[in-house]
This record gives sequence, structure tokens and C-alpha cells, in this order.
Amino acid sequence: MSFENDPNMNYQAPPAPAYPQPAQQPVPQPQYPAQPQTGPMAIQYRNPILWAALFFVPFVNFIVLLYWIYKTSEEIKSLGGQIPTIILMFLPIVSIYFLYKYAVEYARCVLRKDEWIVPFLMFFFPPIAIYVIQTELNKLAQKPA
Repeated sequence: MSFENDPNMNYQAPPAPAYPQPAQQPVPQPQYPAQPQTGPMAIQYRNPILWAALFFVPFVNFIVLLYWIYKTSEEIKSLGGQIPTIILMFLPIVSIYFLYKYAVEYARCVLRKDEWIVPFLMFFFPPIAIYVIQTELNKLAQKPA
């Protein structure tokens, strides 16, 4: 028995909902230029070797600083200073102790007085401390024996 052609069946589909349908907006497609831009957003050529070298500058400066501390601590030891070994610089907390002893022994042996300013400079303004320490060591190096 087929219900499709039965005249007694008065079934109708429900009406469509009366809600407004959002308008279909086309999806924008990216447009790539055939030529590189030449305006304010142009790509600039940069030398990758230079940027790699700049990455290693702090590392190299750290190595040079360790060498300088080693050589000057040996000079301070030759003047009677009691500075521990530079290996302590590689230990996180103990390196603070090493720098403190280095500054105190520098003040005691080179400046010949107890100065609080040298350890202060060593911890808060290291470039100034390095300048002061090297300047005073240079004065001792220039004196005739």
C-alpha cells in the first residue's frame, strides 16, 4: 500500500520558521602581492652573522671578565691579599662571597684601608668598580720597585 497517492492523507510540512536569517557574507581571500612591498612595511635585509655575533657578545664579555678577575686577583694575592680560588665564581651563591672577598681584599691590600665603597660598587655598579680597581692597580704597576 502506498501512502503517496492516498487522497485521504492531508499531511503538509510545517511552515518554515519566521526568524530572520543572517545574510551570508563572503569570506575574504588574502591577496598576496606579486612584487615585494617598497613602502613603509618593506622587508629589510639583515646580516644573520651579525645578529648571531651580537647574541654571543654577553657570553664573550663574561669570559673576558672572568679572566680579568682571575689576573687581578692573582696580583692582589701577590700584595698579601687572601682571595679564595676563582672556581667559586661558578657556584651560584658562593660567587657572591667570592666577589665580596675580592673587593674587601682589594681595599685592604691596594688602597691600604677598610673601604665599604668598593664592595658596594662591586655589587651595584660593577663597571665603575672595574674602572676604579684597574686604575688603582695601574698606578701600582707604574711605580718603580
